[in-house]
Amino acid sequence: MQVKYLKALLLAAVTLGAASALAVDGVIEINQACAVNTGCFSGDGAGFPVEIDGTAGLSYRLTGDLQIPNEGTTGILISANGISVDLNGFAIRGVTLCFGSPPTCAPLGIGDGVAITTGPFQGIEVRNGIVMNMGNAGLALGGGARVENVRAIRNGGVGIGTSFASVVTGCAAVRNGGEGISVGRGSTVSASTASSNGGNGIFSDAGSTISTCSAYNNNNTGIYTGTGSTVRDNLANNNGDDGIYGSAGSTMRGNSASGNANRGIGAFRDTLISANSTSYNGDGQATDDGISCESGGCLVEHNTSGGNDGFGIRFSGATSGYRANVTRNNTGGAVSGGTDLGDNLLN
Repeated sequence: MQVKYLKALLLAAVTLGAASALAVDGVIEINQACAVNTGCFSGDGAGFPVEIDGTAGLSYRLTGDLQIPNEGTTGILISANGISVDLNGFAIRGVTLCFGSPPTCAPLGIGDGVAITTGPFQGIEVRNGIVMNMGNAGLALGGGARVENVRAIRNGGVGIGTSFASVVTGCAAVRNGGEGISVGRGSTVSASTASSNGGNGIFSDAGSTISTCSAYNNNNTGIYTGTGSTVRDNLANNNGDDGIYGSAGSTMRGNSASGNANRGIGAFRDTLISANSTSYNGDGQATDDGISCESGGCLVEHNTSGGNDGFGIRFSGATSGYRANVTRNNTGGAVSGGTDLGDNLLN
């Protein structure tokens, strides 16, 4: 009788384990074997994508790499709010390859590394691992997302994409076919790197903050932000368009932009441009300025701008001013337009 009871318990444990690999800390485990053969937990069938609808729990963790079979298949598909996925140092790998500068990626498809279904679902967290070689996006998440310590490499579309009020920190987006990192309005991107991507390195919608990031060798602008954003303490070098561009009403402080094909720092009206350094921007065009403000209303102060192909500082439109700047050896000249508010060293 006791042997029968023990066998029944063992059978129940095995059956439960096939349905839901629950670690001792309550986190649900995902790996290649369960994804392909049985499904990794209740609600997930065999085969990709691994489908998370929240019924098995809110917290998930990889225990090995996931190899996605083709460019049209997503690795993990989420249809619930507040889901957390810990990549745990492992990778989600597709079959797409990206080469060259700008990168050419093939084969392309609709498969993402981690994505949400239409909903939209919010509050998704993805952290601590690699998403690479997917046919479309590395990550395609909704509003209120958090992405931390993720490397998005050689994906066919955007490397890391989120919607509004999201946080991206400690990440790297390298040689993706689209933008490296793209976030919605009211988001924060910090301590991250975007390099050699086919679009902008880092793109944000209105009211966002981009800080302590590096953007270099991207095909378009290194860092491009929407209206009313803050861009501070970033490095933008050798990008195929502007180093940094801020839309109307932004603050651009403490950045460095060098060797970009067009302007070092460009802004569209009513922007504060303070304590930045721009040098050697341009590809021989007279409009390749170190610092440029379009449509007026800018204050440009305490910047250094030297060796650019256009002007050190250029204004278009009325009611802009500059003070306490240093310009040197710019091909187009020191300053064009604007009102000299004093304490500038111009040559």
